[in-house]
Amino acid sequence: MGRPLEFDRCAVIAKAKEVFHRAGYEAASIEDLTEATGLSRASLYNSFGDKRGLLLATLDAACDEGTQIREQAAARKCGARKILKEFFAKLATMQGQGCYLLTLGSELSASDDEVKQRVEGALEEHRQMFAGILRREGGMTEKQVEVGAGALLGTMVAVLSLVRVKPEEALLEQVIQHGLKILD
Repeated sequence: MGRPLEFDRCAVIAKAKEVFHRAGYEAASIEDLTEATGLSRASLYNSFGDKRGLLLATLDAACDEGTQIREQAAARKCGARKILKEFFAKLATMQGQGCYLLTLGSELSASDDEVKQRVEGALEEHRQMFAGILRREGGMTEKQVEVGAGALLGTMVAVLSLVRVKPEEALLEQVIQHGLKILD
């Protein structure tokens, strides 16, 4: 009988996520992943199946993080403008990081249906959160809520892309302010 696995799965996933986010899936080698996580090749394969299995575990962790952020925003009891402004401001502080799901989704969605489903699911959950905030605010038709939620999703994607490639505070603020105009 083999020895039981003795490592912090969450910590391993977090370290692997850093490697994939920095290098991309294709460029990240098993050696990069074992070095970053401290796992042996055998432990990595026994625990996650393969490199793709580890990637899927990191995507699931990123989805869980996104769920927590959405739940916090949706639970706020103030007006939509304040909730959304704070939500986008939080994203804008992720300088150099951007969105893990968007980064890996951009690389892999065309060739990996499972990755694509996770990314599309996370984006849809964000769109639904935006729609819920807009409905709660009131004063909009259902069509306006749906269009507004889509526009806010676009704002979110823009902010998350910019913080990775062009994290200029003034530009991010312009994008956020433009996105919030749907509340006017």
